[in-house]
Amino acid sequence: MPDQQIFFDPERKRWKRLRRILDAIAVLSTLVVVGFIFNVVRNQQLPELLLPNPKHNYRALPEPTILERNGKNQRPARRKTERKPSDIPLNTGEGLRAAYYVQDGVIPRTRLSEVLRQIDALADEYRLRVANVFHAGDGNLHPLVCYDSAVEGEAARAEDA
Repeated sequence: MPDQQIFFDPERKRWKRLRRILDAIAVLSTLVVVGFIFNVVRNQQLPELLLPNPKHNYRALPEPTILERNGKNQRPARRKTERKPSDIPLNTGEGLRAAYYVQDGVIPRTRLSEVLRQIDALADEYRLRVANVFHAGDGNLHPLVCYDSAVEGEAARAEDA
């Protein structure tokens, strides 16, 4: 064992400069905190920014005239009929005729042609139309099995396919 410690500094010369720097930082941070608290207690307003005031080009809309209020000088906005949208009946008496089932399948890209041929064979077997929507880059295939809901039994065939 050595006679003295390795970092033995009895006169503390090594730490005088660091101690002065830390004391100065402590005094400055204390002054900043005291100044902040003093301004908060005084409720002093912050100065306005030296930015120009924005100019707003707002103006009031003109009041509609009596003829415009009655609707005589107004054109319908891209409408071909004078009836209100709430007065137009939708699918009266027949219901929705076109319908489809959507399937979601994941297949390997290498077997895409084989799966499409199999879907075409099933469409022919069930006498239905099938539209294939897919993003083959990641292997997702979405066959749309289309059918007419007004034809008896076609919905069941589409469900079985």
